[in-house]
Amino acid sequence: MFGLLRKAAGAATTEVLAARNENTDVLEAYCAGAALMATADGTVEDSEKSKAVRMLSASKDLKGLFPADVVEKTFDSYCKKAVDSQGRQELIEEFEDLKRLPDSQKLRDRIFLACKDIAKADGEIEPPEQRRLDVIAKLLDVDPSKFVMDDI
Repeated sequence: MFGLLRKAAGAATTEVLAARNENTDVLEAYCAGAALMATADGTVEDSEKSKAVRMLSASKDLKGLFPADVVEKTFDSYCKKAVDSQGRQELIEEFEDLKRLPDSQKLRDRIFLACKDIAKADGEIEPPEQRRLDVIAKLLDVDPSKFVMDDI
């Protein structure tokens, strides 16, 4: 009897840990995209940081799962990584974890749109930001043209 209970508890623990890891992968992918976008022009402006943390904390995929301070700390640490090639590559690798998740395409679309909103945080998308946004779209395997209402 106790062996059966132990097995059930072990399975439940494994399931909880898998869900936590999945959510962490989503947080890391969102923060990686946000950091790559916020640093596209060489500096993280206050408007970009503020918008990024606010958007990430309120996103459908993260809301209620992580306290705002955890989101902010992750974003800040990823912005520090985004200043050199090796760090940027590490951030890009965060996108790879998404491809194994259910509804991955919808998630990748939402991450791309969050990146686009961060690029527009100061009112317009500058050429370096557009170039970075184009690369992020390719890395996430997102077709930006399908968001037809976005620029109207």
